[in-house]
Amino acid sequence: MIFFDKIFKKKKVGLRIIDDTIKFPRSWGKQINLLVQSLSEKELNQLLNICKIIDKHLEHHYKFWRKNEIAKSNMKADPILLYKSQFELLMIDWVLLTQKFKKNEIREEFGQTLWWVIHYSVNIYSSALFNNSTYKTYNEAFANRQELYFEIVSSYFGYNRDYSKETAFQNLYTLLIAYPLTNNISNLKDEMIGIKLEVQFLSFNGFDNTVNAITFINSFQKGINTFSEKIDQVIQK
Repeated sequence: MIFFDKIFKKKKVGLRIIDDTIKFPRSWGKQINLLVQSLSEKELNQLLNICKIIDKHLEHHYKFWRKNEIAKSNMKADPILLYKSQFELLMIDWVLLTQKFKKNEIREEFGQTLWWVIHYSVNIYSSALFNNSTYKTYNEAFANRQELYFEIVSSYFGYNRDYSKETAFQNLYTLLIAYPLTNNISNLKDEMIGIKLEVQFLSFNGFDNTVNAITFINSFQKGINTFSEKIDQVIQK
């Protein structure tokens, strides 16, 4: 099947977007086929470009995990951490995309099609990513992170005055690097740079935590800003 051929032919950079949902919709069922048929050629090309931009963002994040000594050490001990972390990044991308779609009055069918692309791109990893210690299912994790990241991303871009930007920075480090897919999120709003409440940060002291968080945030800023700019170029055409 084209789907599996595509997975194994791609470079090993962790989780990737499977755009066959758009290119070969008949293989994915009647609902998706009807959705894709409802889109114009321009919309289909925009979606495919968005998939490429998401992939580039996931790859940028992968490179951080490969270059940062702490992240690399953790990934070596548990390779699935990278996939959990990329899922978190994908949820951030989704929140940012939905806000941009709303602002630019993008058709609902467009967003629905992308939702299915993301769903099937992640679904093949469900048994490894989702369990009792994280979230039991993809849908449960998706619903939680969609709500959570709306607040964090709004604060990151300066839209939410009730949420400290420094807290948002630490939250991003907690969720994407230290404890990806953790379901212990009750005290996120009380975090500050270098300080993760209740859960001990691996074996690092406060100074190390601060340095690690800032190092990650510098990389994250480059990735998310590039992602945001490229998405705007696609959907504003």
